[in-house]
Amino acid sequence: MEMFIRDLQPSQFYLSEKKIVACREWMQSIGVKDKFSPLPIKQIGHRIFLTDGHTRAYLAYQAGWERVPVIWDEDELDWEVLSHEK
Repeated sequence: MEMFIRDLQPSQFYLSEKKIVACREWMQSIGVKDKFSPLPIKQIGHRIFLTDGHTRAYLAYQAGWERVPVIWDEDELDWEVLSHEK
């Protein structure tokens, strides 16, 4: 399954510069989108959130990709942690 990047809401607002560099090198080495692991997502209300893969999503967006592969994240969310984050 694929979704438009613009329709995915990040759940994390910090990206490590070191991780961006490493991930960029990895993405350039694979070269094709079909080897890109699906990004896990969850729906909360009418919004669809990334639960992981924020760096890959950021780099795909920077590379001009309009759509990315996604997969529904079946793990339970820790609502206690989420409600205390500011």
